[in-house]
Amino acid sequence: MSDTLDTLVRLTKFELDEKRRALKFLQDQEDATYEAIKKLEDERIFEASKAKNDVHLLQAYGAFAAMAKKKIAALHLFLTELSPQLETAREELATTFGEYKKVEISRDNRRAKELEEQNHKEQKEMDDLGMQGHRRKLRDKLDD
Repeated sequence: MSDTLDTLVRLTKFELDEKRRALKFLQDQEDATYEAIKKLEDERIFEASKAKNDVHLLQAYGAFAAMAKKKIAALHLFLTELSPQLETAREELATTFGEYKKVEISRDNRRAKELEEQNHKEQKEMDDLGMQGHRRKLRDKLDD
């Protein structure tokens, strides 16, 4: 029986690891998106400071700023779409972790019970051997 529970623990742990990887992938996407937004905002600020001193750059800056705003808006939209996926992945991970702990505790309880039964059996055998030895001694004394 504990072999079955060991297998179930391994399968549940594998599923838990898969859920962790999926969540990490989504979190990495979120982090990369925030990083891209920050980079675009930093570039926009840098280009604005350069454009203040040069009329030709000021004309080009308008197009750059519009493009940066569109990209930032698209990245924010992506984050909005990513948020429910992250929440679902977190919930699935929590559920799978709960299942893993239940199976692991069941396996540990089963092992403890089997060990207790084995110890009880060994103690009974030792008691029987002791009783047999005691009977022999009594028989030997009676025979004398």
